[in-house]
Amino acid sequence: MFIKSKQLKDFTLIEILVVISIVSALASIMMLGFQNYASYQQYNQAVGDVKFVLNQSRVNARSAVDDKSHGVKFFSNSITQYIGNPYSLSNPTNRVINYSLVTIQANLKGGVDQILFNKLTGIPSATGTIVVSGTKFLASTTIKITDTGVIQ
Repeated sequence: MFIKSKQLKDFTLIEILVVISIVSALASIMMLGFQNYASYQQYNQAVGDVKFVLNQSRVNARSAVDDKSHGVKFFSNSITQYIGNPYSLSNPTNRVINYSLVTIQANLKGGVDQILFNKLTGIPSATGTIVVSGTKFLASTTIKITDTGVIQ
């Protein structure tokens, strides 16, 4: 007794094109998700950096590290941590952190763009808020600097 087996057909060109188009669509959706995640991570990193640098500058000033005041200067896409007064662009101890997908806006009293923490007391030269905003990941975080130098 013989059993007839079904003969397998080859894939047609249309079936292959349909599968390729489905895989391409899924890959592009995954790529957009990855880009959004990368933008979110850069935004999140910038918020953490700004808070950390502000706190570190305040602690260094209160501890009188290098026997000087410590400060932070804000630019639209970077921050600079510096030592001493006044801020000097050419100081080799400056620590600059640049961001590509983030904007930083300083809303400090007196319209200044930097905060200098007083040696030993840690009292800031300016109070107000720093707004960190994502350019591709649309979100923003407001960081408040109080009269006593506390970063919130």
